[in-house]
Amino acid sequence: SFTREPGLIVDYACGAGNLLSLLGRRFPRSELAGLDGSRFLLDLARRRMRRLPHACSRRIRLIETSLPDMNLLRGRADLAVFCFPNMALASGVDLFLSEGDRKIARRLSLEDGTDPKDARAVQDGLQQGRVVSLNLRRILKPGGRLFVSLPIEADGTPTSRRDPTGRIFNGLSAVKIEWLLSR
Repeated sequence: SFTREPGLIVDYACGAGNLLSLLGRRFPRSELAGLDGSRFLLDLARRRMRRLPHACSRRIRLIETSLPDMNLLRGRADLAVFCFPNMALASGVDLFLSEGDRKIARRLSLEDGTDPKDARAVQDGLQQGRVVSLNLRRILKPGGRLFVSLPIEADGTPTSRRDPTGRIFNGLSAVKIEWLLSR
């Protein structure tokens, strides 16, 4: 809960704008920005925003950008939300990481009995998650809040399935999640 409404709310990888439209109605005095790299999804979001009352839709900006974008909205958001677990990131995102972060991702990728043939995919996923985490924290102003939603199974355990392209759904241990979100 907030003692006052956030000045700026950023929906990172907003897709078709489902959450953005809900946040716009929930926080009637906040400005909102939806970031996404998909022109198609942002077009769907624009259509969704046109169905909102004008007082709500006029406070929402949709920004097409490759994610991560380390310079966009830097230090401006009171609240950032990230609820899209399998976003496609721009290539070369691991360049944003230190060698130490890459070594930690490599080590964590071999934890939990990961099949060695899957270790590289797990490492890539961890590195991408770390870069997203760094980007989200750069968007926040000091004291800003971050809300991250990870996919879970019906029983509350992290999802560890693969999508049709072979990407591993999160399936993250507490140690991995802690590293992804650490400063």
